[in-house]
Amino acid sequence: MINGRGKSGKGGRHGDGCARRRLAQESVFAVDICDGCNTFQLHLGALSLRLPEDAVVELQSTLQKALAEHARRQSDIDDFVGPLSFAQSSRGEA
Repeated sequence: MINGRGKSGKGGRHGDGCARRRLAQESVFAVDICDGCNTFQLHLGALSLRLPEDAVVELQSTLQKALAEHARRQSDIDDFVGPLSFAQSSRGEA
């Protein structure tokens, strides 16, 4: 990376001159699209991935499944443990 603008030194361009457009951005993640080659660029902090649209769709599906599974497991744990109430006992009582 040269001057924080990629190899070409032309901000907003990479490789074969594809122009990138920012589609979405949050505090850690950002998504660009290259108009020329229709490739998505996923930016995760300092890491950037270039992916075709079908790979991005599969990534989205995989993340949704992972989040749903995580929520299910958390729910199973909460159901197993249940609401815990610790009654205060007087000194000397078990």
